[in-house]
Amino acid sequence: MSKQKFGLRILLMTIWAAVVAAGCARRDDTPFGSEGDAEVYLSVGLDNTENEQAISKAGQPTLDPDKDLAVYVINTHEDTLARWASFESVPSTLKFTPGAYKIVAEYKPEGIDFPAFESYAYRAEEKFVVKSKDKLHIDLVAKLAAAKISVEFDDNFDFYYQSYSVDIRTVGTDSLRFGKGETRCGFFEPGSVRMRFNLVTAEGQRLVFSPEPLAKADAADWYKLKLKVSSDQGSTQVIVIGTDSTLNPEKDITVEVPRYFLPKDKPAVEPVGFVSGTAQSVFEGEVPKWSLSARTPGGISSFVIRLNDGAGGVLASELGGATEIDLAGLGGDDPLRDKLKAAGFVWSEGLNSPEDAAISTSVFIDFTDAMKAAESGSAAYDFQFEVTDNYGQSPEAGPCVVKAEVKAPTVRFAGIAAADIWATRAFFTVRANYDLSAGTHPVLQYRKTASENWNDAVEGDDLTVTEAAVGGDGFYAARYELKGLQANTEYQFRISANGKEIVPETGSDTWRTEEALPVPGLVDGGFASGWSEAAATTALGVTVQAPPAGWATRNPLTTSQTALSPNPAGEGNDVAVSDVSSNNGTTLVYNPGNYNRKAVQLRTTGWGRGCYSKTGGDDAGKSGSLLLGTGANGSKEVGSRARNTSAAILFLGDYSFTQPTAATETWTYWWTSVSWGITGEHTQAYAYDAFAGETMAEGAAFVSRPATVHFQYQFTPVSGTAGFLVRAEVRAADGTVIATGSVQEAAQQDNMTTRTLTLDYNDTSKSAAELCLLFSSDADLSVGTSGGKDVPASPLVVKQTDGKPHVGNVLVIDNVELGYEFK
Repeated sequence: MSKQKFGLRILLMTIWAAVVAAGCARRDDTPFGSEGDAEVYLSVGLDNTENEQAISKAGQPTLDPDKDLAVYVINTHEDTLARWASFESVPSTLKFTPGAYKIVAEYKPEGIDFPAFESYAYRAEEKFVVKSKDKLHIDLVAKLAAAKISVEFDDNFDFYYQSYSVDIRTVGTDSLRFGKGETRCGFFEPGSVRMRFNLVTAEGQRLVFSPEPLAKADAADWYKLKLKVSSDQGSTQVIVIGTDSTLNPEKDITVEVPRYFLPKDKPAVEPVGFVSGTAQSVFEGEVPKWSLSARTPGGISSFVIRLNDGAGGVLASELGGATEIDLAGLGGDDPLRDKLKAAGFVWSEGLNSPEDAAISTSVFIDFTDAMKAAESGSAAYDFQFEVTDNYGQSPEAGPCVVKAEVKAPTVRFAGIAAADIWATRAFFTVRANYDLSAGTHPVLQYRKTASENWNDAVEGDDLTVTEAAVGGDGFYAARYELKGLQANTEYQFRISANGKEIVPETGSDTWRTEEALPVPGLVDGGFASGWSEAAATTALGVTVQAPPAGWATRNPLTTSQTALSPNPAGEGNDVAVSDVSSNNGTTLVYNPGNYNRKAVQLRTTGWGRGCYSKTGGDDAGKSGSLLLGTGANGSKEVGSRARNTSAAILFLGDYSFTQPTAATETWTYWWTSVSWGITGEHTQAYAYDAFAGETMAEGAAFVSRPATVHFQYQFTPVSGTAGFLVRAEVRAADGTVIATGSVQEAAQQDNMTTRTLTLDYNDTSKSAAELCLLFSSDADLSVGTSGGKDVPASPLVVKQTDGKPHVGNVLVIDNVELGYEFK
């Protein structure tokens, strides 16, 4: 049976080719340039299985995925960036600039266009996002790209009808006709299965009708339709559609054969953007949508656009002088259809041809793009829509009349400030003399200065528009946020409205986006380069570790012991210096997840002269008689001590401290040298260091505004802790904080894992001047001091008695990087 054409296939293919060519020419970004540092490794395969119960494979081609699958790359604007005729031609490594892409592998022989009989095509696609230096492996397995549909007519069709066939389509206007004896399978684009029956009764009456669409047929599905005529006492005829498929287990669907002599409801129309017959005066764009929808239970015999303002009107001049056009009566390839589209009219499939209109029960026409102001100012429109169904009925209210004066709006593009341009996004203010919250938004266009072509920003994709209230001058303002820009790249911006290009009122003609700067002082996200594990040696011989330039730690404080600790036994020589009282809280260690890298370990510790980690001591005895057993000798020996506790910190900035003060713990105990005597009170003094003060001057010069901070971490907490802390701030030149973000986590993390801190900007109108970034092993940044045997309440450490240092939370960090992509 023949293939039906309901659209202008050749013209549409020509337009499609032109759009693709224009898209490729317009986009000057290529993911395969020398600047691309993200790598994609591609492999392909073929899966020729079909979701069916049983089928002959005789028509299925034998393919070699390496030779027969074409490969191409598409960006988010649906531009084809590169295409290879076969996978064999694809480079082993594809280099991309950061961004979002789609890669496709496809087998589709030349000349194949769905729908078609016995035509196989295979396709696989994957969307992906790559960041700088990513290495991504993609495996594309191409599967049957079309849905397969077969039709079987029951023999009883011959009893009821002289001839019969069914036209089937899924998407678009093209269909395949299945008639008596058709055994071939049809291949269709995936979509809802739409049927149109063509029947001639025994009396010679021709019936053409369409039931409600069937369930969607997906790619690789085989949809087997078995059709049978049934009747009720030989009168009302119905067609029973059976779907024999494990994937579509619907019950039989009963479709009533329409009896055309029955009356149908009159057509009903619903205008949007206007009231029929009511004149209005509006600015172009003030009405966001002009359209008319029609419900036509009896199908459509005519859908007339009548121009009441005659051949000299605005629309008639664009339609070659035509003043009356029956859209439902125009053939699919009538030139007037192209003129209507060029004039700004868009309509639903039911108005694509007389055949479609005759069976359509719901249609619409949109003419928003037709309602334009004239170049000289305003334009007057006076036209109407007249709908008639197959029974000669029209809407009760008569024609639907559009009467409007469309005036040229005044649109202003506010001047761009330097702070409006970020690394990957930019902010703009657009003003108009109509309500932007209800009307259409002027189009923002942008381009790299190295490109000749402008790109339209698309709301919901790379553009977000926020409306503001009307100002004192009667103008409404809207805030535009454009995303997806490339860092450190020169751009131009403009607004397109009313057929005019509007440049910013003040400021430069070109703008350079901020650099996507890395974290200051780090190399490849790590601290190893520039870290010194012996930056200084204290008077007691303790080496002090120091971070890269621009970073600071508390190590100078926790290694600040200048005098040896007294013997805890209260006599003899002082105690040698050790890690118990003089230690680096922040040190360079091997990354536990990658021993080829060095990471930074931050541990909360006890420190200072007078710290002890030992057994015994702290036996005070008691007052009383040794003879009578009411007293007991104690000891002047003290036990384990954690004099000062503090979180290990690592931050951008400078650190200084006040030398700890000399403090004394007076240990009181009971003792007598006479075995029968009364114990007396004695004391022993122990000197120790007490925290005196510190200064943390946070921040480093930084002129970019990042979106996120990514870091890898491992965390070993102590019981009762509030967790570790990572904190970031961005400050403006006047010192105000314009963005903040923090992560506080108390849960244990045994393996190095990635965490993201999101910066929340409270002020987008100021440029960055300083970045603050701090890592701390404890959420409490203060320093605790104890003059007795109890450890400071916070920050927490576990008091040791085995000679090991008093340690609290242990945090390991590495791969600290900034992200510039905003959600």
